[in-house]
Amino acid sequence: MGRFFGRGRREGKVDSESVVERPLVTGVGLSSAAQFRMIVQDVFDVKGRGVVVCGTIEAGTIVVESSVAVDRDGRQLGTSEVLGIERGRKLITEAEAGENVGLLLSESWRGAVVKGDVLRAPGA
Repeated sequence: MGRFFGRGRREGKVDSESVVERPLVTGVGLSSAAQFRMIVQDVFDVKGRGVVVCGTIEAGTIVVESSVAVDRDGRQLGTSEVLGIERGRKLITEAEAGENVGLLLSESWRGAVVKGDVLRAPGA
């Protein structure tokens, strides 16, 4: 989650030609055709930016500037806009089921999202 935390690319570690893109592995319970769902595995507060929630997307796809609902114990806490998506220290605009990502939410969610909360498509 390097760029959300202000760390830049590390020089000299791996050149881009030697990196092999791994295919997306989907398994039982992972579907890109379903509505977006992700269980929060970790939460980081980034001063001046917002809240980064990390986890593996269980179903559906998510794009930057889309809305997500935050649920806890089957109750909706509210909705937020996804300001950024990061996967493997790279900023991306879209992620799908099976990918481990960090989602940047607005600063108003500071302290409100905890491990175990569920992010989902609003209205689902």
